[in-house]
Amino acid sequence: MIKRLFMGASLIALVLYFIYGILGADERTWLLIPGTIMHEGMHYLVALFLGGSPTSFNIVPKHVVVQNMEFIMQGSVVFLVNTANSTIAPLAPVLLIPFIPFFLFLGVIQRSLILKTICFYLSLCVWDAWMPSMIDFHIATENPASYVYAWIGLPTLFILITLSLRGLLSRIESKHDITLGNTRSNRTTKHA
Repeated sequence: MIKRLFMGASLIALVLYFIYGILGADERTWLLIPGTIMHEGMHYLVALFLGGSPTSFNIVPKHVVVQNMEFIMQGSVVFLVNTANSTIAPLAPVLLIPFIPFFLFLGVIQRSLILKTICFYLSLCVWDAWMPSMIDFHIATENPASYVYAWIGLPTLFILITLSLRGLLSRIESKHDITLGNTRSNRTTKHA
């Protein structure tokens, strides 16, 4: 059964990857809007948590030119920069990394093809969204005094998110009566 689930998951992933590959940059931007929401949402939440008082949240893509290079800015968050958040908030999308295996695992255990597709689609969106943008890196390197906060804060937040998702997966495993990698046997053993 697990083998069949992985084969179905692989087929869905290949189809999504093919669709992703044939689209142009503008269409791909709209296709991956859930990832943009998660990317900008991480900026927003971390800035809010660290006293940045976010004032704007935008997920509408637009063409921008920076240093004679044109690219698509998929979204933006405006917040007040302080020493505590000037490095952590711009790099916050790296905190999405634990969501990639989370959505993949959810996709594997789903019985419905539609739910499988949605889970794998979301993992593709997170894969596209976890990397901070060129502008994010520029903002993160402007204030060297905040590097200490980043060295402590980002790994701490990453560990907390990973442990929280692991706890959620454990509950899902017990609800679906499965374990990572193997199905639980319903056989009873006779004791002599």
